[in-house]
Amino acid sequence: MRPAVLALLSLSLVAAPAAAKRPPKAKPTVSREESPAPVPAIPPNSWRALKDAWVEVTLRDGGAVRGRLAGSDDSRATIVERSGQVRALAIADAVKLRQVEAPPAPPPPAPLTLEAKDAARVAALETEFGAAYTKPKGKKMHTAGSIVLSLGLTQAVLGVGFGIVAALSQDDVFRATSIGLLISGGVTIAVGAPLMVKGKKRRLEYYKWLYQQSLGNQSRVVPGFTPLRGGGGVTLRVAF
Repeated sequence: MRPAVLALLSLSLVAAPAAAKRPPKAKPTVSREESPAPVPAIPPNSWRALKDAWVEVTLRDGGAVRGRLAGSDDSRATIVERSGQVRALAIADAVKLRQVEAPPAPPPPAPLTLEAKDAARVAALETEFGAAYTKPKGKKMHTAGSIVLSLGLTQAVLGVGFGIVAALSQDDVFRATSIGLLISGGVTIAVGAPLMVKGKKRRLEYYKWLYQQSLGNQSRVVPGFTPLRGGGGVTLRVAF
């Protein structure tokens, strides 16, 4: 019996360390199906139908965003607010979407004039658009005509003054000077006045062209067709 008992003890001593080295059995896991993503309250097609329209979006947290709907996809929408700020919204966060009236376009600027108050605006528009104008701008002609006309008027005034002195003093020198100044002034006026008028006309045409170019960068009303559930509708949108 002793040999058998000793053999059993030896086997138990060898088996114990081997059992200790075995990795523990993993606990059985129960597979859980992933919860489906929440369905957005506003389907993506509704966002796409209002592209470039002015909309108001009500969010789940109670906030609201108003602006032009610049674009959207299946998960996000981009809103451009009136201030120019761009807002990217998650479609899943929106609970209400409605089209609103576009804000009124800003009034157009006043037409350009030759007055000093418009000089800065003219300079800025010339920098932006002036290179594309192919006709004579008339500035040099207008300036030259104004100078010649001023000289002619000065001669005429001096001629009248010498004529008065000649009449009072009966001096032939003053009389001849008066006649010469009046003739010279008349000729100078006859040359300068048309130059000034033609140059001014060209400048005003150029300024009108610059003004029209500046209006081309303003907002404009664009007709469109918005598909809606059960039909469609003609819309007017403001494009910038």
